[in-house]
Amino acid sequence: MKFEFTLTRDDLLTHQLFATSKSKMIRKRRAQAKIFLMLIYMATGFFIWERSGTVASALFFVICLPLYFIYSRMEAKQYKKQVELFADDRFKDRHNQKTTVDFDDKQIRMIDGDRESMVPLSEVEIIYEIGALYSITLTSGQGILIPKAGLADVGQTTAMLQQLAEKLGIPYEQELAWVWK
Repeated sequence: MKFEFTLTRDDLLTHQLFATSKSKMIRKRRAQAKIFLMLIYMATGFFIWERSGTVASALFFVICLPLYFIYSRMEAKQYKKQVELFADDRFKDRHNQKTTVDFDDKQIRMIDGDRESMVPLSEVEIIYEIGALYSITLTSGQGILIPKAGLADVGQTTAMLQQLAEKLGIPYEQELAWVWK
């Protein structure tokens, strides 16, 4: 099956944010940062409790609770800002280039402007479907994205990708309600 579409900055941004949310390394790093922040709050709270008593310590913890959640939002915004800069950089020289992704029995052939590449189907690790696009993750860590906006029949594409996943014995995961957070 052959797909032809024009990638947009928003498609790439969504794909990169989704890939970031699925990265084990980044999830681990974000969790460690939250744990570190919590440990700092606890150490400071115990120090205040020892110096100034229970009331001051309780007040400190009450103030820190919303700060913890504000930190989570600020961190997510910072990641999004970095990915936006990446997407802007990738799209500054891309003048509505057509992208073609062609699936055959043994490989995926991709043509993006002047660049052409072929990936064996054995390299496909998992196929995701989110609200705006399909994301095909390869064993190398790279991904192939197919935006739904440019497709004639999304249902047929979903069925084809599900059959491909079944044929390859890999997972096909639908996360239609996925949002970056």
